[in-house]
Amino acid sequence: MNKLKAAVIGCGRIGTYTRPELRISLPEGSLPVNHAEAILANKRLQLIALCDINAENMIRASKTYGITQCFSDYRELILDVKPDIVSIATRTLGRCDILKFAAENGVKGIHLEKPISTNLSECNEAIGLAKRNNMYLTYGTVRRFMDVYRRAKTMLDEGEIGDLVQVSVEMGKTLLLWNHPHSIDMMIFFSECDEVEYVQGNCIFKKSPAGNPLVIDDDPLVESALIKFKNGVSGLITSGAGGNVTLYGTDGNLIIAADGSWLELQKRVDKSPYFLGVSRLNVKAEMSGTQRAFFELFSAIQSGVPLSITPEEIEISQRALLAIAFSSFHDGRRVEISEIPPEFTVTGRFGDNFS
Repeated sequence: MNKLKAAVIGCGRIGTYTRPELRISLPEGSLPVNHAEAILANKRLQLIALCDINAENMIRASKTYGITQCFSDYRELILDVKPDIVSIATRTLGRCDILKFAAENGVKGIHLEKPISTNLSECNEAIGLAKRNNMYLTYGTVRRFMDVYRRAKTMLDEGEIGDLVQVSVEMGKTLLLWNHPHSIDMMIFFSECDEVEYVQGNCIFKKSPAGNPLVIDDDPLVESALIKFKNGVSGLITSGAGGNVTLYGTDGNLIIAADGSWLELQKRVDKSPYFLGVSRLNVKAEMSGTQRAFFELFSAIQSGVPLSITPEEIEISQRALLAIAFSSFHDGRRVEISEIPPEFTVTGRFGDNFS
Protein backbone atom coordinates (compact mmCIF):
# COMPACT_ATOMS: atom_id res chain seq x y z
CA MET A 1 0.00 0.00 0.00
CA ASN A 2 1.40 3.39 -1.01
CA LYS A 3 2.14 5.91 1.70
CA LEU A 4 0.36 9.23 1.75
CA LYS A 5 2.47 12.39 1.85
CA ALA A 6 1.97 14.59 4.92
CA ALA A 7 3.18 18.06 5.87
CA VAL A 8 3.05 20.07 9.11
CA ILE A 9 2.30 23.78 9.04
CA GLY A 10 3.23 25.32 12.37
CA CYS A 11 6.32 23.93 14.09
CA GLY A 12 5.63 25.00 17.64
CA ARG A 13 4.44 23.10 20.69
CA ILE A 14 1.53 21.21 19.17
CA GLY A 15 2.99 20.87 15.69
CA THR A 16 6.41 19.38 16.33
CA TYR A 17 7.64 19.86 19.90
CA THR A 18 6.38 18.26 23.11
CA ARG A 19 7.99 19.67 26.24
CA PRO A 20 9.79 17.08 28.42
CA GLU A 21 7.72 17.98 31.49
CA LEU A 22 4.52 17.44 29.51
CA ARG A 23 5.65 13.98 28.42
CA ILE A 24 6.00 13.07 32.09
CA SER A 25 2.69 14.54 33.24
CA LEU A 26 0.34 13.31 30.50
CA PRO A 27 -1.80 10.23 31.24
CA GLU A 28 -0.89 6.94 29.59
CA GLY A 29 -2.17 6.81 26.04
CA SER A 30 -1.80 10.53 25.35
CA LEU A 31 1.48 10.29 23.45
CA PRO A 32 2.31 11.03 20.72
CA VAL A 33 0.51 14.35 21.11
CA ASN A 34 2.28 16.59 18.61
CA HIS A 35 1.39 16.30 14.94
CA ALA A 36 4.79 15.36 13.59
CA GLU A 37 5.27 12.44 15.98
CA ALA A 38 1.72 11.24 15.37
CA ILE A 39 2.33 11.22 11.61
CA LEU A 40 5.62 9.36 11.99
CA ALA A 41 3.93 6.79 14.26
CA ASN A 42 1.72 5.80 11.32
CA LYS A 43 3.55 3.55 8.84
CA ARG A 44 1.03 4.50 6.17
CA LEU A 45 2.08 8.17 6.26
CA GLN A 46 5.29 9.90 5.24
CA LEU A 47 6.24 13.26 6.75
CA ILE A 48 7.88 15.14 3.89
CA ALA A 49 7.69 18.89 4.62
CA LEU A 50 7.50 21.52 7.33
CA CYS A 51 6.42 25.16 7.40
CA ASP A 52 6.71 27.96 9.94
CA ILE A 53 7.21 31.72 9.78
CA ASN A 54 9.44 31.37 12.84
CA ALA A 55 12.82 30.25 11.47
CA GLU A 56 14.06 29.04 14.87
CA ASN A 57 11.08 26.71 15.30
CA MET A 58 11.46 25.34 11.78
CA ILE A 59 15.20 24.72 12.09
CA ARG A 60 14.68 22.85 15.36
CA ALA A 61 11.93 20.72 13.83
CA SER A 62 13.95 20.08 10.69
CA LYS A 63 16.87 18.75 12.71
CA THR A 64 14.64 16.73 15.03
CA TYR A 65 12.80 14.89 12.25
CA GLY A 66 15.37 14.99 9.45
CA ILE A 67 13.11 16.95 7.09
CA THR A 68 14.85 18.96 4.36
CA GLN A 69 11.83 20.44 2.59
CA CYS A 70 11.15 23.47 4.76
CA PHE A 71 9.07 26.54 3.92
CA SER A 72 8.14 29.86 5.47
CA ASP A 73 5.06 30.23 3.23
CA TYR A 74 2.35 27.57 3.39
CA ARG A 75 1.27 28.37 -0.15
CA GLU A 76 4.68 27.44 -1.51
CA LEU A 77 4.67 24.21 0.47
CA ILE A 78 1.26 23.13 -0.82
CA LEU A 79 1.99 24.05 -4.43
CA ASP A 80 5.55 22.63 -4.51
CA VAL A 81 5.16 19.47 -2.41
CA LYS A 82 1.51 18.63 -3.17
CA PRO A 83 0.88 16.80 0.12
CA ASP A 84 -2.08 14.47 0.52
CA ILE A 85 -2.53 15.45 4.16
CA VAL A 86 -1.72 18.73 5.89
CA SER A 87 -1.68 19.38 9.60
CA ILE A 88 -2.47 22.96 10.63
CA ALA A 89 -0.86 23.67 13.99
CA THR A 90 -0.53 27.44 13.79
CA ARG A 91 -2.09 30.04 16.06
CA THR A 92 -5.83 30.42 15.50
CA LEU A 93 -5.61 33.59 13.44
CA GLY A 94 -5.03 32.52 9.84
CA ARG A 95 -5.96 28.84 10.21
CA CYS A 96 -8.99 29.24 7.98
CA ASP A 97 -6.90 30.89 5.27
CA ILE A 98 -4.60 27.86 5.21
CA LEU A 99 -7.55 25.47 5.18
CA LYS A 100 -9.19 27.29 2.27
CA PHE A 101 -5.98 27.40 0.22
CA ALA A 102 -5.40 23.71 0.87
CA ALA A 103 -8.98 22.86 -0.16
CA GLU A 104 -8.60 24.78 -3.40
CA ASN A 105 -5.25 23.22 -4.26
CA GLY A 106 -5.68 19.49 -4.07
CA VAL A 107 -5.05 18.62 -0.40
CA LYS A 108 -7.20 15.60 0.41
CA GLY A 109 -7.23 15.72 4.20
CA ILE A 110 -6.48 18.12 7.04
CA HIS A 111 -5.97 17.69 10.74
CA LEU A 112 -6.83 21.11 12.12
CA GLU A 113 -5.94 22.42 15.55
CA LYS A 114 -8.66 23.96 17.67
CA PRO A 115 -10.34 26.37 17.65
CA ILE A 116 -10.95 26.63 13.93
CA SER A 117 -11.36 30.42 14.02
CA THR A 118 -12.08 33.50 16.11
CA ASN A 119 -15.50 34.16 14.57
CA LEU A 120 -18.29 32.37 12.74
CA SER A 121 -17.84 34.13 9.43
CA GLU A 122 -14.39 32.58 8.86
CA CYS A 123 -15.51 29.21 10.25
CA ASN A 124 -18.55 28.93 7.99
CA GLU A 125 -16.62 29.94 4.88
CA ALA A 126 -13.79 27.48 5.54
CA ILE A 127 -16.07 24.56 6.45
CA GLY A 128 -18.22 25.22 3.41
CA LEU A 129 -15.23 25.28 1.07
CA ALA A 130 -13.82 22.06 2.55
CA LYS A 131 -17.16 20.31 2.02
CA ARG A 132 -17.53 21.55 -1.55
CA ASN A 133 -14.06 20.24 -2.38
CA ASN A 134 -14.73 16.88 -0.66
CA MET A 135 -11.81 17.40 1.71
CA TYR A 136 -11.67 15.28 4.86
CA LEU A 137 -11.30 17.07 8.20
CA THR A 138 -10.25 15.89 11.64
CA TYR A 139 -10.01 18.30 14.55
CA GLY A 140 -7.70 18.97 17.49
CA THR A 141 -10.35 17.99 20.04
CA VAL A 142 -8.54 14.68 20.28
CA ARG A 143 -10.26 13.17 23.31
CA ARG A 144 -13.02 11.77 21.10
CA PHE A 145 -10.28 9.81 19.29
CA MET A 146 -8.84 8.32 22.50
CA ASP A 147 -9.59 4.76 23.65
CA VAL A 148 -10.68 5.63 27.18
CA TYR A 149 -13.31 8.12 26.01
CA ARG A 150 -14.50 5.70 23.33
CA ARG A 151 -14.84 2.96 25.94
CA ALA A 152 -16.97 5.33 28.01
CA LYS A 153 -19.11 6.02 24.94
CA THR A 154 -19.59 2.29 24.35
CA MET A 155 -20.66 1.77 27.96
CA LEU A 156 -23.11 4.67 27.62
CA ASP A 157 -24.53 3.27 24.37
CA GLU A 158 -24.96 -0.14 26.01
CA GLY A 159 -27.13 1.43 28.73
CA GLU A 160 -24.67 1.03 31.58
CA ILE A 161 -25.88 4.25 33.27
CA GLY A 162 -29.32 4.48 31.70
CA ASP A 163 -30.29 7.54 29.69
CA LEU A 164 -27.77 10.37 29.55
CA VAL A 165 -28.92 13.48 31.42
CA GLN A 166 -25.86 15.72 31.63
CA VAL A 167 -22.20 15.93 30.63
CA SER A 168 -20.08 17.85 33.13
CA VAL A 169 -16.52 18.99 32.42
CA GLU A 170 -14.07 19.97 35.17
CA MET A 171 -10.97 21.81 33.91
CA GLY A 172 -10.75 24.50 36.58
CA LYS A 173 -11.01 28.16 35.61
CA THR A 174 -9.45 27.99 32.17
CA LEU A 175 -9.41 29.94 28.92
CA LEU A 176 -12.26 29.74 26.43
CA LEU A 177 -10.44 29.32 23.12
CA TRP A 178 -7.39 27.61 24.55
CA ASN A 179 -9.19 24.90 26.53
CA HIS A 180 -12.91 24.66 25.99
CA PRO A 181 -13.19 23.45 22.41
CA HIS A 182 -12.37 20.15 24.17
CA SER A 183 -15.23 20.63 26.65
CA ILE A 184 -17.88 21.32 24.04
CA ASP A 185 -16.69 18.53 21.77
CA MET A 186 -17.04 16.07 24.64
CA MET A 187 -20.62 17.23 25.12
CA ILE A 188 -21.40 16.77 21.42
CA PHE A 189 -19.60 13.42 21.31
CA PHE A 190 -21.46 11.89 24.25
CA SER A 191 -24.87 13.51 23.65
CA GLU A 192 -24.79 12.63 19.93
CA CYS A 193 -26.55 15.92 19.28
CA ASP A 194 -25.30 18.79 17.11
CA GLU A 195 -28.36 20.99 17.70
CA VAL A 196 -28.12 23.49 20.54
CA GLU A 197 -31.20 25.06 22.13
CA TYR A 198 -29.44 27.77 24.14
CA VAL A 199 -26.18 28.68 25.88
CA GLN A 200 -25.39 30.59 29.08
CA GLY A 201 -21.88 31.68 30.00
CA ASN A 202 -20.10 33.38 32.86
CA CYS A 203 -16.60 34.55 31.95
CA ILE A 204 -13.97 37.02 33.06
CA PHE A 205 -12.52 39.12 30.24
CA LYS A 206 -11.33 42.59 29.28
CA LYS A 207 -13.79 44.60 27.25
CA SER A 208 -12.56 46.37 24.15
CA PRO A 209 -11.32 49.90 25.00
CA ALA A 210 -13.40 51.21 22.10
CA GLY A 211 -16.47 49.43 23.45
CA ASN A 212 -16.94 47.43 20.25
CA PRO A 213 -19.85 45.06 20.95
CA LEU A 214 -18.59 42.64 18.30
CA VAL A 215 -15.03 42.15 19.61
CA ILE A 216 -13.61 40.67 22.80
CA ASP A 217 -9.86 41.28 22.59
CA ASP A 218 -9.06 38.58 25.11
CA ASP A 219 -9.31 34.85 25.73
CA PRO A 220 -12.07 34.85 28.36
CA LEU A 221 -11.55 32.92 31.59
CA VAL A 222 -14.58 30.64 31.89
CA GLU A 223 -16.08 30.34 35.37
CA SER A 224 -19.14 28.39 34.28
CA ALA A 225 -21.21 27.62 31.20
CA LEU A 226 -24.37 25.72 30.31
CA ILE A 227 -25.08 24.29 26.87
CA LYS A 228 -28.60 22.93 26.44
CA PHE A 229 -28.98 20.49 23.55
CA LYS A 230 -32.25 19.99 21.70
CA ASN A 231 -32.38 16.31 22.65
CA GLY A 232 -32.67 17.32 26.32
CA VAL A 233 -29.08 16.62 27.39
CA SER A 234 -27.29 19.51 29.07
CA GLY A 235 -23.57 20.23 29.09
CA LEU A 236 -21.99 21.93 32.07
CA ILE A 237 -18.57 23.56 32.41
CA THR A 238 -17.67 24.16 36.06
CA SER A 239 -14.81 25.82 37.90
CA GLY A 240 -13.95 22.49 39.48
CA ALA A 241 -10.46 21.18 38.78
CA GLY A 242 -9.21 17.64 38.23
CA GLY A 243 -9.61 17.11 34.49
CA ASN A 244 -12.74 14.99 34.88
CA VAL A 245 -15.60 14.43 32.44
CA THR A 246 -18.68 13.07 34.21
CA LEU A 247 -21.59 11.46 32.41
CA TYR A 248 -24.71 11.67 34.57
CA GLY A 249 -27.30 9.04 33.72
CA THR A 250 -30.69 8.00 35.05
CA ASP A 251 -29.21 4.79 36.50
CA GLY A 252 -25.66 5.80 37.37
CA ASN A 253 -22.68 7.99 36.65
CA LEU A 254 -19.57 7.39 34.59
CA ILE A 255 -16.46 9.47 35.24
CA ILE A 256 -13.56 9.72 32.81
CA ALA A 257 -11.13 10.73 35.52
CA ALA A 258 -7.90 12.73 35.61
CA ASP A 259 -7.81 13.60 31.92
CA GLY A 260 -8.50 10.04 30.85
CA SER A 261 -6.34 8.18 33.37
CA TRP A 262 -9.14 5.73 34.21
CA LEU A 263 -12.91 5.23 34.23
CA GLU A 264 -15.03 5.18 37.37
CA LEU A 265 -18.52 3.67 37.31
CA GLN A 266 -21.07 4.56 39.99
CA LYS A 267 -24.19 2.39 40.19
CA ARG A 268 -27.10 1.71 42.54
CA VAL A 269 -26.69 -1.10 45.06
CA ASP A 270 -29.85 -3.13 45.65
CA LYS A 271 -32.74 -0.67 46.09
CA SER A 272 -30.70 2.21 47.39
CA PRO A 273 -31.54 5.59 45.82
CA TYR A 274 -27.83 6.41 45.88
CA PHE A 275 -25.07 5.37 43.51
CA LEU A 276 -23.04 3.55 46.16
CA GLY A 277 -21.52 0.85 43.98
CA VAL A 278 -18.20 2.18 42.70
CA SER A 279 -15.76 0.40 40.42
CA ARG A 280 -12.68 1.52 38.54
CA LEU A 281 -11.73 0.43 35.05
CA ASN A 282 -8.36 0.97 33.40
CA VAL A 283 -8.41 1.13 29.61
CA LYS A 284 -5.39 0.16 27.54
CA ALA A 285 -4.68 2.65 24.77
CA GLU A 286 -3.94 1.27 21.32
CA MET A 287 -2.90 4.69 20.01
CA SER A 288 -3.07 8.31 21.07
CA GLY A 289 -5.90 10.63 20.08
CA THR A 290 -3.73 12.63 17.69
CA GLN A 291 -2.34 9.45 16.16
CA ARG A 292 -5.83 8.06 15.57
CA ALA A 293 -7.00 11.33 13.99
CA PHE A 294 -4.29 10.94 11.33
CA PHE A 295 -5.06 7.23 10.99
CA GLU A 296 -8.70 8.09 10.29
CA LEU A 297 -7.65 10.62 7.66
CA PHE A 298 -5.60 7.96 5.91
CA SER A 299 -8.46 5.47 6.03
CA ALA A 300 -10.95 8.02 4.70
CA ILE A 301 -8.71 9.05 1.80
CA GLN A 302 -7.66 5.52 0.85
CA SER A 303 -10.88 3.60 1.44
CA GLY A 304 -13.68 6.07 2.10
CA VAL A 305 -14.05 5.00 5.73
CA PRO A 306 -16.24 7.61 7.51
CA LEU A 307 -14.49 9.88 9.98
CA SER A 308 -15.64 9.92 13.60
CA ILE A 309 -16.13 13.70 13.49
CA THR A 310 -18.14 15.68 10.95
CA PRO A 311 -17.78 19.22 9.59
CA GLU A 312 -21.18 19.96 11.11
CA GLU A 313 -19.91 18.99 14.57
CA ILE A 314 -16.87 21.23 14.18
CA GLU A 315 -19.11 24.11 13.11
CA ILE A 316 -21.66 23.74 15.92
CA SER A 317 -18.83 23.37 18.43
CA GLN A 318 -17.46 26.73 17.30
CA ARG A 319 -20.92 28.31 17.53
CA ALA A 320 -21.40 27.07 21.08
CA LEU A 321 -17.90 28.19 22.04
CA LEU A 322 -18.49 31.75 20.86
CA ALA A 323 -21.97 31.72 22.37
CA ILE A 324 -20.41 31.30 25.83
CA ALA A 325 -18.51 34.56 25.36
CA PHE A 326 -21.49 36.29 23.73
CA SER A 327 -23.75 35.32 26.63
CA SER A 328 -21.24 36.54 29.19
CA PHE A 329 -20.81 39.79 27.25
CA HIS A 330 -24.59 40.22 27.65
CA ASP A 331 -24.59 39.68 31.42
CA GLY A 332 -24.95 35.92 31.28
CA ARG A 333 -28.39 35.76 29.70
CA ARG A 334 -29.50 32.76 27.68
CA VAL A 335 -28.61 33.11 24.02
CA GLU A 336 -29.70 31.05 21.08
CA ILE A 337 -27.11 29.91 18.57
CA SER A 338 -28.82 31.88 15.82
CA GLU A 339 -28.25 35.12 17.75
CA ILE A 340 -24.46 35.06 17.39
CA PRO A 341 -23.45 37.62 14.74
CA PRO A 342 -21.09 36.12 12.14
CA GLU A 343 -18.62 38.94 12.83
CA PHE A 344 -18.64 38.53 16.62
CA THR A 345 -14.95 37.91 17.36
CA VAL A 346 -12.99 36.59 20.33
CA THR A 347 -9.35 37.28 19.50
CA GLY A 348 -7.90 34.80 21.99
CA ARG A 349 -5.36 37.28 23.31
CA PHE A 350 -3.60 36.41 26.55
CA GLY A 351 -0.83 38.85 27.37
CA ASP A 352 1.31 39.31 24.28
CA ASN A 353 0.25 35.97 22.80
CA PHE A 354 -2.83 34.54 21.15
CA SER A 355 -4.47 31.13 21.35
